[in-house]
Amino acid sequence: MLTEARKRQIENEAIRLRTEIWEEQSKYWPGRYPHPFEVLEPQIAANHLGYELHFVPDLSLPLGDARAAEETAGVLDQNSKRILVADCFGRQVRTFTAAHELGHVVLKHDDKNHLLHRDMPIAGLEQQAADPIEREANFFAGCYLIPPKFLGKVMASMFGAAPFRFDYAAANWLKPNDPGSLLYAPDGSLIRYRAIAAARSYAGRQFGGRNLADLFKVSIITMAIRLRELDLVQDAVES
Repeated sequence: MLTEARKRQIENEAIRLRTEIWEEQSKYWPGRYPHPFEVLEPQIAANHLGYELHFVPDLSLPLGDARAAEETAGVLDQNSKRILVADCFGRQVRTFTAAHELGHVVLKHDDKNHLLHRDMPIAGLEQQAADPIEREANFFAGCYLIPPKFLGKVMASMFGAAPFRFDYAAANWLKPNDPGSLLYAPDGSLIRYRAIAAARSYAGRQFGGRNLADLFKVSIITMAIRLRELDLVQDAVES
């Protein structure tokens, strides 16, 4: 498990990279201001770091056995500064895997074991890697793709407040058929966070068919975990 101190370091690295890109926005988006979501695109970050990032249909590469080749979602070649990410596993896996590979670069995971590195499909923060290096790269991906301040602004525009105060009314809006499952969710569960991450409407406001997870191109569980990490959902239900 990552220590809180290490998490802060990784979060700060993600903030630093996004800030550098924003300060050089005229280089990447000449003649216009980018939407904040555009700044989160892994290809822009790779370019900024001096790497080429290419999305390809699949990565059936000769990397050992045939099964491993079929399941490869990302390849990082630190020597040639090239990243390949497979499209075939879907948008969420593609985006998170790309940000994961950038994590290896930013966090300087450049020892002999990571100069040429292959990753299996990574759905998001829900996958708990055994290797501490992989856990760091996963955490970086979550930090980079879901910035704290920007998430707060988007959440406030959708739900009316950030942090979001979870109360009886919220439970009824989020799950009208079974509000009790949210009101009395077990301590430590992601149930409430998942409901917010997956909501496509709230209090009569429609979100254009998209939820928080869709907007940030991550899985619902990844968004739920990030909401919990950033303390953006607060309990207002009296026990």
